[in-house]
Amino acid sequence: MSRPDVAKAYNGIYGAGDSGFNASFALNGNLANTIANGHHIKVLIRYTSSNDGNSNYNDHNFNSVAFNTNIANIDRFQVTNGGVTIVGWHASNQAIGRGKHELILLDSTTGKEIARQTVNNVSRADVGRAFANVYNSGNSGFNVSFNMNDKLRAAIMNGDSVQVISRYSDPNGGGNIDYWFTPRAFNNNIAAVDDFSLYNGHLRVSGWHAADKSLVEPNQLILLIDDQTGKEVARVNASTESRPDIAKLYPNVINSNNAGFVADFDIAKYGGLQKALLEGHSLRVLARYCDSETGEGNITDYWFKQSKNFYNNQSNQRLESFRIDGDTVRATGWYADSRSAGAQAMYVILLDATTGREIGRQQVTNGRARADVAADNPNIYGASQSGFDVAFNIKDNAALTSALKNGHQLQVIARYTNDKQSGEGTFVHHFFAAQSFQQNTGYLDSLSLKPDGSIQASGWHISDQIVGRPYHYVILFDATQGREITRVKVANQVSRPDIAKIYPDVYESANSGFNVNFKPDAKIQRALAQGDKLQIIDRYSSDEYGNNDCIDYWSDLRKL
Repeated sequence: MSRPDVAKAYNGIYGAGDSGFNASFALNGNLANTIANGHHIKVLIRYTSSNDGNSNYNDHNFNSVAFNTNIANIDRFQVTNGGVTIVGWHASNQAIGRGKHELILLDSTTGKEIARQTVNNVSRADVGRAFANVYNSGNSGFNVSFNMNDKLRAAIMNGDSVQVISRYSDPNGGGNIDYWFTPRAFNNNIAAVDDFSLYNGHLRVSGWHAADKSLVEPNQLILLIDDQTGKEVARVNASTESRPDIAKLYPNVINSNNAGFVADFDIAKYGGLQKALLEGHSLRVLARYCDSETGEGNITDYWFKQSKNFYNNQSNQRLESFRIDGDTVRATGWYADSRSAGAQAMYVILLDATTGREIGRQQVTNGRARADVAADNPNIYGASQSGFDVAFNIKDNAALTSALKNGHQLQVIARYTNDKQSGEGTFVHHFFAAQSFQQNTGYLDSLSLKPDGSIQASGWHISDQIVGRPYHYVILFDATQGREITRVKVANQVSRPDIAKIYPDVYESANSGFNVNFKPDAKIQRALAQGDKLQIIDRYSSDEYGNNDCIDYWSDLRKL
């Protein structure tokens, strides 16, 4: 075979220009067996003068070569509820004469075989082009599915590594040529929270949790952990959501396309969650896959590092009015506190601040809607339902009557609690400033001498402390002599809407008038004759004779 390039390089050697060779040998017989057994093959080039080439020759021995290339790749390893699909290729020079191709699944942790299947090789022109010097590389492909069985399920459940072995063997199953792929452990476990928020008495958690073991632990749960106590406060079975974005990011994680979750916690159903929220504790999310709907049994957990505090010192409040309204003590205002997310009721408690004793409490049903408060405090959960408007009946409450009668300070406490029945349980509250109910004033509108010698007196007297003092007297007092002249027991109150308009917050101000006549007698005549200065004392007393336990109004001095 002509080789002018060799002749040029070696022009001093005879026959260099015709020194080329190109020979092909049929791949069968001993040659096939030699390659199949991985033996080295040596090429010998011989010049000879004999026809059979066995005598009178000149040889050159090239270095020996072993055709033992054994290469493979898994393009796709997909695990589903139905089983495992493995797509790839395996090309080996030593597959010559080994016409049986199998894929074997091995639990490499235990060393036990899981399953095997015979492969019908498929065309892989891409491999043929890339490895043209490897036997049958263009037909080295495989696409095999293994049904889910107990051994495979157990391996995944136990977190064992699963290994694929591609094997070429002779028809009798001997003389194996294997390719051991890298073992794969089914322990992927990744997750993220997209939303963790409060709304309308619910706590919502959404996100995704991709875990290989979800295949054998199909129940997806979300648990809430009190970050301060480390205790679980609630759990729900989450709804599973399709997440193609996660499947794209993590294609090798089993079920990653269905890794999404949405968990809705109705706070009213979870006492532990209510308590944690009311105490202002932080909450941590735990995502769990489990083989039981209860969340117990075989589990795979993902603990999120970031906890969340829904309180964050977010509170505000105002007592807008605290007054006597007719026969009641009425308090209106608002108390917005993010900890109210854990509350089942709002209470207002009335406290005798002087004695430190509770006078009464009421569950708030009126005035809770406060869109104005929510607008001013958008970051405080529950601000839209933070209002209160409560009234405590005076006459039916002995403790309240006593407190007002004695001029004690009263205090309002606004409370959020998880106890609807009594307002106790776990709670958070705010003490508003104590307030005195000691208004006591009046006016003598007129004091006149009648033709018959009697004295007519009219005016008004208001006081919060008339509560508990049902007996009303008007006393004519000789201020010059420093002694009482006479008194009249008032049977009927006189309506004074004018006074109620000026003093709407004082008890019974609408009926605070008096108009009495002191019948003529010697004491009156003597005081008038002496030109003494007169004074009116308007008195409320718990004594039917008006001599003890009194609240008085002393008018200015008059002279008739």
